[in-house]
Amino acid sequence: MYLLDQIKYLRESVLDDVGGTGVVWQNVHQDEAEAAQLRWTNEEITFFLTQAEREVARRAKLLLDASGAYDITTVPDQMDYSLNQKVLRVLHAQIDERPLCDIEIEEVLNTNNW
Repeated sequence: MYLLDQIKYLRESVLDDVGGTGVVWQNVHQDEAEAAQLRWTNEEITFFLTQAEREVARRAKLLLDASGAYDITTVPDQMDYSLNQKVLRVLHAQIDERPLCDIEIEEVLNTNNW
């Protein structure tokens, strides 16, 4: 589906925003929206469609970038570390080429030297 098809569907079926009589809204730009009696400009609708597309891709994790690993230098007694803003989820962690794995608190409490 093309962008103009999406805008057309939204204008006609959802927003009820096709302008006044005889308006060819496909050709209307931001400066002409008020005169054409449109509630939303094509630019505004495009902006919101783009934002929605990004949000869907982010929430559904449709765009994956596993291109690189990130090294974090750990410091004693520091529990929180900043991650690159592109990191949505940590899939794997290791120390000195040994993998770290999730452990339940009960397992830690029952271990003498963890």
